[in-house]
Amino acid sequence: MVVSAVKILNYDPLPFDFPVGMEMESNSRKRKKDKGVKAKMEYVPPMEGKGCPYVAFFPSQFDPLKDGGENEEGRRTEFAAYKNPKPLSRQQELVAWTSEDVDFVGANYVGEAAGWQPCSYLLGVFDKEKGSLKLMPLAGEKVFRMEPRVRGLEYGRPPDEEDEDTKKTPEMQKLRRKMLTEAFGSQRSRTRAARYERGIIKEDDLAEMKGSMENLFKEAADDDALFTTEQALAQANADVVRNIPPHDVNAKSPQAAYPLSKIITTEEWESMDVEDLQAAAKYTRSEIQALREEKAYPDFILHRLKRLRVEGDKGGSDRRAHILMYIKHLLAFQNASHYMIKKAGDPWGGGGGSNLTVELGIPGPIVTKFMNIFTTKGTQPGSQGGAKRNNEHVELQISYILVLSLMADDYQADPHDLASELKMTVSQLRPHYEQLGCKFEALRGEERKAGGEPDTSAKNKWRVTLPVPLKFPVLRNARAKGGRR
Repeated sequence: MVVSAVKILNYDPLPFDFPVGMEMESNSRKRKKDKGVKAKMEYVPPMEGKGCPYVAFFPSQFDPLKDGGENEEGRRTEFAAYKNPKPLSRQQELVAWTSEDVDFVGANYVGEAAGWQPCSYLLGVFDKEKGSLKLMPLAGEKVFRMEPRVRGLEYGRPPDEEDEDTKKTPEMQKLRRKMLTEAFGSQRSRTRAARYERGIIKEDDLAEMKGSMENLFKEAADDDALFTTEQALAQANADVVRNIPPHDVNAKSPQAAYPLSKIITTEEWESMDVEDLQAAAKYTRSEIQALREEKAYPDFILHRLKRLRVEGDKGGSDRRAHILMYIKHLLAFQNASHYMIKKAGDPWGGGGGSNLTVELGIPGPIVTKFMNIFTTKGTQPGSQGGAKRNNEHVELQISYILVLSLMADDYQADPHDLASELKMTVSQLRPHYEQLGCKFEALRGEERKAGGEPDTSAKNKWRVTLPVPLKFPVLRNARAKGGRR
């Protein structure tokens, strides 16, 4: 008699002739066929109230058929199957194989048997003498994994001897719920239970935290360096390093708030030639239009040539001419490409780098200063070297342009012309003015008409002034969300 396990997807319960055997191929050149044995296959359906055959495997080295299945005392190993009589959604089955002091236990609701089984399993019993093959379905269509259990040891189960009060405690209810989730719960429910377990603060953890928290509060009480919220904000505002030109916070006048001598050095002042610019102040409209078409000067400077024709104020006109010329060099440096700036600070580049004095018309002392404060020099030769310009450099250069434009306009400026020159909107330029301590004022309709601009024009809509002493934007606490209380 031959016993084998057969795995099938679909089977026919009706008996029919089934040849047992297979075609064998020998090592010789001739092929021989093993004579098959004709057998009649019979399907034995399960009977109600009786258990079906079980198939089990032992992951340990235990051999149940060793010595004919008998132990040292000559007794055969005992086998028993158990079912849960309660009507559950999943039929629970338990198989026990007893051998000496070790019990081998397998269940269909844990481990491998708890997973999805895509196939059905049958047990085949072949009687060669009678020529019959009987197929019987496995119990629960599961293959049981027999785990060894030493008698007298507990395997994660709660004690059975409990009184009614112990069973009703919240701890025992949580433990039973946890065991039920591990046995029958889905992957999502097990993950949620594990997350809940990690979030529980236990009493032992609180005892460990008590000493550390007391020490922390004691150190905080003894530390004089701790500030209140208002003190911390005041200290933070005092420590802010502003990316603006040299200034005096306690100045009494706008001229002293940003000293011109610290923005334009004597060497830079003497290197600028303003004769052509002063001569252009006497040009006619057609001649100024020719300068605009030649792009000899930015439109911002051409709109302010009339400020160089003040009668009896030669010193003031000369001062404005130098300021406007310096603004011209600032705008030219800002509009220069990154490649040109990089080559200007790269002595290893082709042709010895860019010469900004020749290409942009900026005097040498001014080029040297611009490269020092508006760029960062690279430390490596070749393509990785050269000068680099980041956002902080660009913002600092814009601050220089805004301060000098305020000086040229006698500290009452219209931001429209400068915003157009910098290819920005007035809204984008406003934060830069506020970082300098400037104040924005909206002009009324009468003031706009007095300036010769209609109400719908973007020009002559705002007026920027520089009040003293300087007041910069400060850090504030964020308002709590949720609206009014």
